[in-house]
Amino acid sequence: MYRLSARPRRGLQSVLEPVRRAQRASHRQMQWSVQRRRLARAFDAAIQDGVDNISVSLGGGAGSVDYFSDSSAIGAFHAVAKGITVACSAGNSGPFLLGVVNNAAPWVITVAAITIDRDFKQTITSTNNKQIQGRSFTLKIS
Repeated sequence: MYRLSARPRRGLQSVLEPVRRAQRASHRQMQWSVQRRRLARAFDAAIQDGVDNISVSLGGGAGSVDYFSDSSAIGAFHAVAKGITVACSAGNSGPFLLGVVNNAAPWVITVAAITIDRDFKQTITSTNNKQIQGRSFTLKIS
């Protein structure tokens, strides 16, 4: 298993490095409706697994609830307190609820997806000097 190094080389070029077992990400998939207990258990399990990052792609509805009731915010708070970076989607409702943001707790990184008419190309080099070409893409929905 590999991860991108935080040490940039020659502009945007990065280095792939082997990942120690404790750094491997735990994948816990939850679909559609998520019960608060299940979400809390997923955060607890990821923390116990010793992950470095948690990516949460949950959201929708009418915006964030207060932090004391939001299972995602509570779980993220406990993870961040343990030094784990937590990134959450701003929402999964599409463009239909403009101005609505979910997962906006100040201790998480909130990200949004957009479409763009540009290509971003990237070359990464592994520790054995093998080069891999990467490229972004935008799916056009008609």
